[in-house]
Amino acid sequence: MALQLILADSSAGKTEYVQRSLLDLKQHDPLAKIWILMATERQINGFRSRLIENSPQRSLFNIEFFDFYSLYRHLLAAAGQPQRTLDDFALRLLVRGVIMQQPDGLFAPIASAPGLTRVLSEFIFELKENLIAPEQFSAAAYDAKTGELARIYHTYQTILQQHALVDNEGEGWLALQAIQAHPQIAQEAQLLIVDGYDQFSRVQAQLLAGLGQHIHTLLTLTHPEGRPLLGKRFAQARERLQEAAGTALTVVTLPQIPDQRPSLLSHLSRSLMNPAALPLAVEDAQSLMLIEAPEASGEVDAILRRIKGLLLGGEQPDEILIALRDWGTYAPLLRMGFRRLNMPAVFHRAQILIQNPAVSAVFALLNLPSGDFRRRDLLDVLRSPYFDIPGIGTDEAAILEKLSFTHVITGGRERWLAALDAEINRAGAAIPAEEDETTQADNNLDALQALRHALQTFFEQITPPPDGEIETYILWLENLLGDDTLAQLGGEAEETAETAHYQLNLPARIRAARERRLIERDIAAVDRLKAALRSLLSADLLAATFGVRPPHDFAGFLSSLRAAVESDYIEGRQREGHVLVTVVNDARGIPHRHLFMPGLSEGIFPAPAPEDPLLLDAERLRLREDGIMLATQAERTDDFGIFYELINQAKASITLTRPTVKNGAPWVESPLWRSVTALYEDLPIIRMKPGDLHPPESAPTLADAAVALAGSAEKRHAPYIMWLNQYQTALVKRLRRNWQGEQDRQRRQRSVFNGHLGDLELVQTVSEMLGEAYLWSASQLDLIGSCGFRFFAGRVLKLEPITEPQIGPDALMRGSISHKILEQVYQHLRQNGVQPNLDAVDDALNALEHMASQVLETAPTIFGFVPSPLWHQEGAALRRQLQKVLRADFEQRLKLNKQFQWKRHFSAQELRFGENTPFTLALDGETSIRLRGTIDRIDLAEDGGRVLIIDYKSGSESSLPTLKQYMQGRSFQMMTYLLAARELLDAQQIGGAFLSLRDAKSSDVLWLDELPEGVSGKALDSETGKAALARYVRQARAGDFSAESNGIEEGKCHLYCDYAHLCRIQVMERRQPGSRPKPREAVQ
Repeated sequence: MALQLILADSSAGKTEYVQRSLLDLKQHDPLAKIWILMATERQINGFRSRLIENSPQRSLFNIEFFDFYSLYRHLLAAAGQPQRTLDDFALRLLVRGVIMQQPDGLFAPIASAPGLTRVLSEFIFELKENLIAPEQFSAAAYDAKTGELARIYHTYQTILQQHALVDNEGEGWLALQAIQAHPQIAQEAQLLIVDGYDQFSRVQAQLLAGLGQHIHTLLTLTHPEGRPLLGKRFAQARERLQEAAGTALTVVTLPQIPDQRPSLLSHLSRSLMNPAALPLAVEDAQSLMLIEAPEASGEVDAILRRIKGLLLGGEQPDEILIALRDWGTYAPLLRMGFRRLNMPAVFHRAQILIQNPAVSAVFALLNLPSGDFRRRDLLDVLRSPYFDIPGIGTDEAAILEKLSFTHVITGGRERWLAALDAEINRAGAAIPAEEDETTQADNNLDALQALRHALQTFFEQITPPPDGEIETYILWLENLLGDDTLAQLGGEAEETAETAHYQLNLPARIRAARERRLIERDIAAVDRLKAALRSLLSADLLAATFGVRPPHDFAGFLSSLRAAVESDYIEGRQREGHVLVTVVNDARGIPHRHLFMPGLSEGIFPAPAPEDPLLLDAERLRLREDGIMLATQAERTDDFGIFYELINQAKASITLTRPTVKNGAPWVESPLWRSVTALYEDLPIIRMKPGDLHPPESAPTLADAAVALAGSAEKRHAPYIMWLNQYQTALVKRLRRNWQGEQDRQRRQRSVFNGHLGDLELVQTVSEMLGEAYLWSASQLDLIGSCGFRFFAGRVLKLEPITEPQIGPDALMRGSISHKILEQVYQHLRQNGVQPNLDAVDDALNALEHMASQVLETAPTIFGFVPSPLWHQEGAALRRQLQKVLRADFEQRLKLNKQFQWKRHFSAQELRFGENTPFTLALDGETSIRLRGTIDRIDLAEDGGRVLIIDYKSGSESSLPTLKQYMQGRSFQMMTYLLAARELLDAQQIGGAFLSLRDAKSSDVLWLDELPEGVSGKALDSETGKAALARYVRQARAGDFSAESNGIEEGKCHLYCDYAHLCRIQVMERRQPGSRPKPREAVQ
């Protein structure tokens, strides 16, 4: 028999050659048995389709298709040696058990990590496919790590042999032995064709050599002559076959055949990585298109536009292939794009099981008990459309969410139930005034009691049983999720005694969806989940048989289940009539007319070689010295060869794309992109920029075309515009309205889109609301000073961000606690006649210790927060912070100590004004406002004629308000305090400073109106501030809250703005003059 290796360049007739040999054999012997060995199911389907096209006969018999693993099983069955094969679950559980048998080993501490069992399993497979026996590897082990790997491998293989089991690679060993012992099993076929492979393991190579002794065997292999960088992968495969077959291997090099493809594609295939190639002048670039886009979404957009153009031009979806090197980045974008454009596509890896919404909801449910029913997680599960939770619907979930704010619940089973108990007691204690209110109160009480019972039952039922058996967990989970009784009965499901237990009815909820596509998707995912549970159970039973069953708690069970679904895929739809989206490795050997490959930028395609988590390349080379022939990472990666194979499969066109921006910086093109562009002269590259519109001719949707035409001034587009105006009037009107709205949002002129009220009734309402009787505070004045829209959203509309309840005090509460402690400390010192000087430091610190203990003990009750387990440590940190403040103050190290040069004493703390007795501030001749506020602390000079106002700030020194911000019209707090103090106190000169409690540092002293003689600090001109405030207040009363900032902090009008996502400040044209004053005009 002959073993022939058919060599030719990629897409140069190798498959046609072996198919002609097959058809010639069938013509002489129609019943001749033929085996065809191919790598993937899609390659088999392609080979079968091409064979039918080329065959003059209507039908062909006795042709069997295999991959290597199915061929192993076929040969062993023919030899009467069928094997019991481990699936992935059982294999990994066995590996984990073997690791845990060595508690002192290097890997034992991380034995439960799913990633470790996967890596070790792959390493064992690598050893087996290279025909490395456990004894051979043990002899070559040279340190603790390789020694432990050898022990794991030896124990693993011993267990398999003791229980007459094999893994996938072990079947190859046995198949090889079976051919040698029973050569007749290979003689049933007259022809063996091996097509579509570009590499062989040693087991595979020796198996083919053994079969070639008994069956006429034709192997095809790509041979890019004279280009070693492209041919590395193929040369390794040829060497391995030569090593296994020796002189029995004959090489047939097919003659070069004319390339009928477009000249650009022929030149690309012929010249890629060929140093002798000359650049080709480009005349028509339709067959080779290169596109640059800022990011992956732009690449996908361009690809989809081109595909839609091809489909509209009559191309069949089956003739279009998208090959991805980075599946995680591009597949989700393509999935959304095909759905948006309603174009047919099939994804080779349809969806990772864990990413399915139904499966993801199940894991969210199972994680609740271990997280002690965290607030957000619990509410998400209760509102999930995938669960029918007895007694808890959307209304009940809303009640629980409201309770979580009222009772500050961040999680905890007992806290949820305690909050409901409190509400039940409150409802039961309420005494209604009227009879009809009694009925309502009873209903509320009954509803709360029912909700508590339902929630407690839910907690109990979804808490896994304490029994640590996998079988128990699986039975509990399947009962909890419920059976797909509608699918089983083919009609309406009825509750029986078997289905009466607590169920969440996951299958029924899935089937209640409106879209059939979603139902089929989720049911398929749940079926795969249940298959994973069955496999997990089988693996556990096998591990128990092996005596390596690892101890399992629920966390371990859940971890194993998650690892299973993270590596499993939901099968895609049939290929026929769909564009194929697949990874580059699986795209080989599948010719198409049109090929698309995105991601040709540095680090994507080609991808950097991944680091081996077990053995470095240096360690692999060290093992080679003892005959352990393991390939290095550099030897195993060959993106250049894969790229070469793919470009040869395209018959009509190739489209390559790449992203140009990464993290805001230019993204360098990959070597593959540079290699392609170097082969042509003046090859056009479409370069897309951020914000570019689609050309109307290639717009994928009518809306995209309308937007593109709206921005076009080209005469050739005039007929399109006329057609739109005539036949798409509703779309044109909507587009014009939205376009005008967007322009108004970006302009600085007054507009309803940037905070200017246009409705006269609303203006009147706001004018009355903010009239002379409105009570302003210093914080409100700062708010309106920094941005009118911010004041409008926060104070007029009273919008507040919805934040998650938190354990412990928030930043505002911590500031209030610090204020309270300092208020009591300085009040105590004032009452005892203590002055701020170096001699009184100890008195101040003693007072702080006493007052802090009192305030911190009662703070949770007074300020309304739930103390965290670290509350005592937080209190101690707060004490240390305030100790630094007191030391700096009493040791005269603050800037305010140096700028307020007179001896002073503490006069008042937390001085309130404007609440009981109105305090009116006249801003100018027409505008006045009522003010209220609280001054943290007032110190008086010994002569009583000078006042120092101190305002505490919780932030850092850099965040303290400055005179510059006052002059910009952004900060008015100190001005209002100084003016209020002038009215309340009889003093010649008044100054004020801000004190940072975090850094124990103060700002400059700001003196009202003028700087006293011989004193340092800065003067604050009150007339300047009042003039700016007068303008802001008049604008507000006129309904003008334009989103105009007089200072930008990191793209926002204020660094800590809760409404930045509501206003348009980040997209406005800042160079245009606005209705509000410019920063300097505000104070001139």
